[in-house]
Amino acid sequence: MRTIHLAILAPLVGGCQTITMLSDANNFAYTGDIDAPSHETASGVNIEICWDELTDDIQCHEVDPTSDPKLITMARFNNLSEVEVEQQISDDSLDQSSLSGFLTYEIQGGETCAQLEDFTLDGTPVVLSEQYYEGGGTYLLLFGRTNIPGQNIISMDFLVPMESSEVVEVDIGPACATLDFTADLSSAESIELNAGGSSWVVDWGDLTTNGLGNPIALANIDRLLLGYYAGMSVADIEASFLDLELVATDLYYMELFNTFEADLAEATGASGDFSGFDPVDGTWVLALMCTTCSNPAPLFATVIVPQ
Repeated sequence: MRTIHLAILAPLVGGCQTITMLSDANNFAYTGDIDAPSHETASGVNIEICWDELTDDIQCHEVDPTSDPKLITMARFNNLSEVEVEQQISDDSLDQSSLSGFLTYEIQGGETCAQLEDFTLDGTPVVLSEQYYEGGGTYLLLFGRTNIPGQNIISMDFLVPMESSEVVEVDIGPACATLDFTADLSSAESIELNAGGSSWVVDWGDLTTNGLGNPIALANIDRLLLGYYAGMSVADIEASFLDLELVATDLYYMELFNTFEADLAEATGASGDFSGFDPVDGTWVLALMCTTCSNPAPLFATVIVPQ
């Protein structure tokens, strides 16, 4: 049952307000393919991990290895192979129950190397030989831009402990080749909104699936993005889809919390609040984001055709 908020009723006092309902038919389709590097190392002993050559992330964005990475997480999966982990991250189906444990290391400013023996379990030191050993599971090393495990991922690499290996150093390189993707905005039904006016309310409460075709978690939508791409066709945007925020001519944001609707007039960008779909010699895209999700793709994205 949908909850009706008093804020929805307020505009009715002064007159009618048009609400545009977003549907699954408006949503883009996304497929991704993760191919993370794999590093064989010695088993049950300390490993030095260095990332001074981590100069771009999985979206091919530039990275400063001395300041961008904030947290390293080593996640362990007992019942999944590397291929299965990659596939489930790609299609956003990796379940928390598959995770059998993880260790973290908070990067200090300027560091580009860390010792695996300094990783902790929520701040508690561990016996490394009991946490990292051959046959102990599939180990995935994640570098993130925040201090929250699994969020805003820069890179991902597998570590493979082997009794026969004597390797005790791992070099993490550029991550651009890790992710390959395709995005299809063209096949979705675009939405029509008035070019002028002072209010553009969109409601996404009826959405049931995300861009990957999985059930959508509406509660995870925490940011709205409205972008204008001058001189770019829909095909151009599809080709650089994970760079929606980088290639936009004008970009407007709105932070969301526990809501199913928003008025685009409240979105704000570098030039101020959004005031209308002008100019229209390019392409407008509306996206609903999950900034805490591991997959960088929006949960919803569609093309707006101003009328």
